[in-house]
Amino acid sequence: MYGVHFSEGIIEGGSSGSGLFTLSNGSLALRGVLTGTTVRQAGGMSCTDLNEDALYSRLEIFYPQIAPYVTNAGKAADDALNRVQDYAAVALDLAGSDKPLDTVAAPVALDGKRIDYPGDVDLYRFTLSSASWVSAWTESANLDTVGSILDSRGVNIASNDDANVSSNNAGLTVKLQPGTYYFQVTHWDPDATGAYNVRLRADHVDANYTDLWWNPAEPGWGININHQDNTLFATLFTYDAAGVPMWLVMSNGARQDGSFSGALYRTTGAAFNTVPFPQPSFTQVGTLRVAFAGKDNGTLTYSYLGTNVTKTITRQSFSTAPTCGWSAFDRSFAANFQDLWFNPSEPGWGVNVAHQGNILFATLFTYDASGNGMWLVMPSGQKSSVGAYSGQLFRTRGPAFNASPWVLPPNPNEVVGNMSFTFTDGDHGTLTYTVNGVSVTKSIQRQVFGNLRTDCEP
Repeated sequence: MYGVHFSEGIIEGGSSGSGLFTLSNGSLALRGVLTGTTVRQAGGMSCTDLNEDALYSRLEIFYPQIAPYVTNAGKAADDALNRVQDYAAVALDLAGSDKPLDTVAAPVALDGKRIDYPGDVDLYRFTLSSASWVSAWTESANLDTVGSILDSRGVNIASNDDANVSSNNAGLTVKLQPGTYYFQVTHWDPDATGAYNVRLRADHVDANYTDLWWNPAEPGWGININHQDNTLFATLFTYDAAGVPMWLVMSNGARQDGSFSGALYRTTGAAFNTVPFPQPSFTQVGTLRVAFAGKDNGTLTYSYLGTNVTKTITRQSFSTAPTCGWSAFDRSFAANFQDLWFNPSEPGWGVNVAHQGNILFATLFTYDASGNGMWLVMPSGQKSSVGAYSGQLFRTRGPAFNASPWVLPPNPNEVVGNMSFTFTDGDHGTLTYTVNGVSVTKSIQRQVFGNLRTDCEP
């Protein structure tokens, strides 16, 4: 909008649609039409009080979008028609499956498409034969695109300008029911043109289970779940037969009829402050299975060295929980950091973050001075500034993993230091912590092992 302030004269009701003109090379040029006024005072503009602005549309932005319909620009070559009403191309069928689409076939790829003229709007129709999470995006070296998912009537469902920090390509991941839809592509600059590619894929995935889970009747142990595609990466924090903290990991829990299961491993490695950090050793000690009953409850079943354990679990709530969905893109714009984080040059350790409100609950799994698995917990990392969180770090004690009843020993929590996170964007950060006076600083990033990743926002 243009906001026009009057030094004398006024506008009155009924003048909406009248023009705003400027003098250009001896001629009047239309710049916009009146749509309303600001409202700074009761009663609006008057002859004696001009403390209002008249609001006029910006024709230089709007005109390129209507030019194809009101001028000969509509005769220009166009590789994709502009309106839902006259789009007649063959539909793209994203059938979906029980596994991500690209494990069966590559995502739909439309290469060499163009914004052909100023104001060009391209539409691509696709159909879904089953409910799916649909990801639609553009690929281009230098084009700044805006993407929108429209329903069968052309009504906007969701829109995006930049999906990733690293480029100006648009991208959306949206849950859609069976039916006909459109992916609309425009240019951010109404006057610009250029080439781009279109990508579409459909995935069948469950509710997102990335979170910290526990049994409220058995405090002191828990399981962090990171969910991507139809795979779970689960880190179980509990205690061995002597009550010493022990962590076990299921790094590849595959979906099977609504549950997820895989091999369970115990690892040994170098002390947490070793530089450089060598490869750890993995030993399979059993299996683990998680069966969910709805999005917030489930049953954990695992075996450790021949001993079987079954626990009911639920999401742990300690503040305002986010809503976690899916994204086929990086999370560089995200302000919620709930995920599994690691350093790719140092495999074998990591830190799970549950992010609710302005609090981080972090569980660090690494190794003690003897190379045995060691886990530590920051249950209340407080936000101090944008992207910065810190809190006390604890080592805990508890009964053996299979104890029943579950009874914590006296004074089970021991403060061993502090932990802090400084996130530079939604994908990268720095982890700093101390354990009994020994300080460690690590660069960290989200661990990615699937095409659809966790995307949590308040």
